[in-house]
Amino acid sequence: PEDKGDLEILADTFNDMADQIVANIESIKSVENLRRELIANVSHDLRTPLAIQQGYAETLLMKDKNLSEEERASYLNIILSSGNRLQHLVQQLFEYSKLEANQMQAEKESFFISELAQDITQKYQILADNKNITLHLDMPHNLPMVFADLGLVERVIQNLMDNALKFTPNGGSIQFILEEREKNILVRVADTGPGIPEHEQPLIFERYRQTENGKEAKQGTGLGLAIAKKIMEIHNSSIQVISKPNEGAEF
Repeated sequence: PEDKGDLEILADTFNDMADQIVANIESIKSVENLRRELIANVSHDLRTPLAIQQGYAETLLMKDKNLSEEERASYLNIILSSGNRLQHLVQQLFEYSKLEANQMQAEKESFFISELAQDITQKYQILADNKNITLHLDMPHNLPMVFADLGLVERVIQNLMDNALKFTPNGGSIQFILEEREKNILVRVADTGPGIPEHEQPLIFERYRQTENGKEAKQGTGLGLAIAKKIMEIHNSSIQVISKPNEGAEF
């Protein structure tokens, strides 16, 4: 083929520059749309615990001398609980925003994921006992080390455990399973909850998309699984669900 002339090269260069400018503009629009969407979707979740805090604080101020010690303690516990919920909501919002904007990088290191699994199981055991849920950890004794961001991997597993506890009924069970698959470690969290209908499964990893059971539970913002998916993506890995209605769910 003949060499391109100077004008043709210049035209190609300008076209490339124009394409890049358009791409940058679309990226800016996307970030702005994300910002608006996050604010709109989280506003209701933030408003509710704020209203609860304000209401009970005002009651304490107005009826302070007429309240018993038990009532006062109950009101303060409700205010504290709402504050903790607010903190969790803001933390999730901040975390997802950073992941969406590619501002969070995986700081990888070698660690034994079996030790992490044991620590997480120990932390969640008391929560499971309080709901009369059987929590069982199943893994071989010779699992190799993994190379990943320890804190982020822990975050993913905690999100899955939180969901499992939320949807598993009293007397149910949660299976936390680790196994070696070729050069990877497969982590499975399976519950005996209501399961997820097939038509809802493709949506549950999107931000603010909750199943009907999730909405009925009135807990969370619909960001937990979206955060887990983003974390797995920056590890060049993936997350998926296997579930049928009334047969539990496995992530």
